[in-house]
Amino acid sequence: GYSKAGSSGTVKLQTGSSGAEAGNIVVVGGSGHDGSGSVSMSAGDAQGAQGGSTLIASGARGAVDIASAAAQSSGDVMLGSGSARSGNSGLIQLESGTSDKSSGGDISIAAGASGTDHGSNIKLAAGSTSGATSVGGSVQLASGSSTTAWSGDVHVSTADAAVSGGVQIST
Repeated sequence: GYSKAGSSGTVKLQTGSSGAEAGNIVVVGGSGHDGSGSVSMSAGDAQGAQGGSTLIASGARGAVDIASAAAQSSGDVMLGSGSARSGNSGLIQLESGTSDKSSGGDISIAAGASGTDHGSNIKLAAGSTSGATSVGGSVQLASGSSTTAWSGDVHVSTADAAVSGGVQIST
């Protein structure tokens, strides 16, 4: 409910614990002939402070899958920060976890393959600006450092094919 001075109440949705396998929580929008229902989850705004955060996390050793459904034409998956009127817009950080005793997780970005049409593209672009004295954003591609051995390699190549594509680097 509404609270004038203190914090409003918390809503916690949780299944019970189990000595075997605990239950799931499933939230599904309804299916319809002319359109299906959506599922929306968002944190609250604040008038004079930072708005609330939204955390999606798995349990230990669990995975987090964010995907559109497989279909004749699958839907898009959009990951973005909101626009800002006067301050900076939000950062998007894609990072795997560190490991004390083993390898840190890899990050793999791959466009979709096609059986009959062109393969999909990957576009990596920094932000542009229209400010009179401002410069556009930079793109930095760097391998990992090492305090005891070699740094990692950076490979830029085209794939093997009947006719190989080119590599173009220009200003």
